[in-house]
Amino acid sequence: MKATIEETILHMKNGELTVVLDDNNHESEGDLIHLGTKMIPENVNFMITQAYGL
Repeated sequence: MKATIEETILHMKNGELTVVLDDNNHESEGDLIHLGTKMIPENVNFMITQAYGL
């Protein structure tokens, strides 16, 4: 799902994890980001176990 910057900020303010892709036409590598003030243990666990790192 593509989102505008404004939509992404709103999702993050609502405590949602967000994937930011570096290039849609290349290797599609991305970073999983989240607001530190909204971080909960379940999100940390997801980042460690599913995204393989922090």
